[in-house]
Amino acid sequence: MTDFEITSFDVFGSDIIHFYGSRKDNKDVKIMCLFNTGIILTKPDITGDIVDIKQYNMGLYVSTSADVYKYNFNATQVLK
Repeated sequence: MTDFEITSFDVFGSDIIHFYGSRKDNKDVKIMCLFNTGIILTKPDITGDIVDIKQYNMGLYVSTSADVYKYNFNATQVLK
């Protein structure tokens, strides 16, 4: 992954990895991996830049410069 710049990541247990970053040659192409599934974010549904990702038993939290988002397997929730 030398062409990829990781901004934040979290490892939960021995199997689940989350990370966020962008391509080095094109910073506009953002990639987020949640629950080991990669998502290309060309027009992200989230606001602000992702600054941290944390996995807890109650859900996955993605904090941005604007909001905090909670993800689980069924829904996405914005925490205000």
